[in-house]
Amino acid sequence: MRLTEEQVLAAFERPGRDVRYAAARWFAVSASPNTAAMPAAIAAIELHGPAAFLTCAPIADLAQTPATIEWTVGQLEDSTLDPSLREHLSRLLRSADPRLLAPHELSIRKSQTLWPELRRDCAQRIRLLELDAPALWLKLERLCDSGRKTLKSGEIDYRGGERIVDALACDPANAQAALDRLAATADCACDLKSDEPDAAPPAEADHSGAWMECFLTLLVGQMRLPGAIPGLVDKLHRPGQILSEESLRALIRIGAAPKAGDRVATELRTAIAEADDAFRRKSSVALGGIRSDVAVEALIAALAAEPELEHKAGLAEWLVGQFSTDANEAVRELLLAHPQLEPEALEELVVSATILGQEFPELAEWRTKAAALTHDRESQIAAFKAAPVRRDPVAPLRGPKSVGRNETCPCGSGKKFKKCCLARVSRGV
Repeated sequence: MRLTEEQVLAAFERPGRDVRYAAARWFAVSASPNTAAMPAAIAAIELHGPAAFLTCAPIADLAQTPATIEWTVGQLEDSTLDPSLREHLSRLLRSADPRLLAPHELSIRKSQTLWPELRRDCAQRIRLLELDAPALWLKLERLCDSGRKTLKSGEIDYRGGERIVDALACDPANAQAALDRLAATADCACDLKSDEPDAAPPAEADHSGAWMECFLTLLVGQMRLPGAIPGLVDKLHRPGQILSEESLRALIRIGAAPKAGDRVATELRTAIAEADDAFRRKSSVALGGIRSDVAVEALIAALAAEPELEHKAGLAEWLVGQFSTDANEAVRELLLAHPQLEPEALEELVVSATILGQEFPELAEWRTKAAALTHDRESQIAAFKAAPVRRDPVAPLRGPKSVGRNETCPCGSGKKFKKCCLARVSRGV
């Protein structure tokens, strides 16, 4: 059994910060277009305060409506707003559909409580809505041309490209052009990275096409275009950190569209059968974000085939996040066979079983262990909030090398960095 969206929505009203957090994350990780999740999160926050969730981080990735954006803008005008909630609501504005921001342009621009960089970012996204498609394509081409001699996202205005993509995605008429242009960039393979200090590329190299491919991949994902699925799966075989990350994001977003989840999961499962370990592990990330029975089956098969325990732990996280009894049973068997597995897997399995109403012999013992882990995590979050550090969500966090993969994520979730914000930080977000 796998829970439906309606059943997961009901978990927002249940007791337990961990349960409500898991429900919010279920929608956020899958890039669900369901606009009922954010009102449910708002209701929880208004009832329980900012402590309604282990962390409010998932709300920044929920689908928004005019009403939820109005609520968010109002909350951010409150100078006494909890700093952590302010951070995540600010990220929400930064990623929201610019058409929803437009009615609030004046209040955002004149706000005395929003961070200046956030005000400028929102203003630029709104202004781009005034341009027609040819003008937007030209701006994107010029931006990519500015990166023709670099492989690093820190040396190109990547955020500027994301803003242009947001504007292009607002017009459905751009769908075919996005697919056609993406198909034309299929041979632009190069290893684009976030901020790693690799040797400079040869002077004669021109990487503008590779940057365009990344932005077009982002665009077809933003527009949730099923026609892009085969090409996106093929890109996972290609080199390039940023291209891989954008392809995974796009596949997850497309997989959240009605009836598209099984199609994406089937394409990935078919490709995995003849692929190497690197492709299989990349694909598992996309499968973990797709809410589909086929995705669950593929993840269980990947778990059985994975030889390394560290990667099994990652698969376990994706499986328990599916809210499926079959997925939970596979993770239970893994924990019984490998008690030394990372403790987060046990904690998340207990939460998933609680939401599902699933029982198994070890649950009582594991629930006690999970409670202790939750207590430790909340202590970490409290210590993080008490630290005199400004947490500006608009300024990029330092790159992955400033925080160890196995250290606590600086966002305050209490999770390990590799399981939380590592992918987002590596893109410079």
